[in-house]
Amino acid sequence: MKTIFTLGVLLVLTAVGWGAGEAADDPGQAVLLRGETFRDSGRTTDAAACFELAMELSAGTSPQSFGQAQKAYWMAVQQGGDFPRAYSFFSRLAEQFPDSPEVLAAKASATGGYIGWLAQAGLMEPVGQERIRDLDNQARELYETALARDPDNFQALFAFAIYESYSPKGAARAQALLARLDALRDGHPHYPWAQVDQLRARLTAAK
Repeated sequence: MKTIFTLGVLLVLTAVGWGAGEAADDPGQAVLLRGETFRDSGRTTDAAACFELAMELSAGTSPQSFGQAQKAYWMAVQQGGDFPRAYSFFSRLAEQFPDSPEVLAAKASATGGYIGWLAQAGLMEPVGQERIRDLDNQARELYETALARDPDNFQALFAFAIYESYSPKGAARAQALLARLDALRDGHPHYPWAQVDQLRARLTAAK
C-alpha cells in the first residue's frame, strides 16, 4: 500500500454526505453543527469528538447525517494527521454497527489510512510485514462484507476502488469496481460521478 493512500481517503470523504432528506428529529445533525462550531473556532479535538458522536448517533438511521459527519471528521483527521485515532474510532463503531455497510466501509478506509500513516511515520519495518498484510486483508474483508450487505452501496464501491488503485497490481480490480459503479449511474444521477470519472482517468493515465 502506497503512502499516498492517506490522501486517497480525501477522495472518499468528498464523496460522502449525499443522500435522502433528513428527519427533523435527527440528533446527529445538532451534534454535527456543534462540531463545526468548534472546528471553526480552532478547537480541533473537540470538533473531532463531536463528529465521532454524530456518527454514533446517525449510524444505521440517517445515511446523510452519517456521511456529513464522516466528511467533516476525515477533514479534521487529515488536518491533524491523527489516522490512529480514526482507526480506533471506526473499529469501535464497527463493533456497535456490524451490519451497516457505511460503517464497515468507513472502517476499511480508516484501516488503509492507518497503513499510510505507518508508512509516513517510518514504522513499517518495526511493525513488520505480517502485521501490514493482516491490516490489508482486514480492509479488503471489510469492503467485501459491506458490499455483501449492500452490493450497490456507493461509498463501499468507490472507497474500495480507491483502495485498490493504490495497491500493487490493483488497477484491474479497481476498474472492475468502477464498472459496478457505472451500472448505478442512470438510477442515481445525483451521486458524485465526476469523482468516479477522475479516478478512472487516473487509472487510465497510469497504464
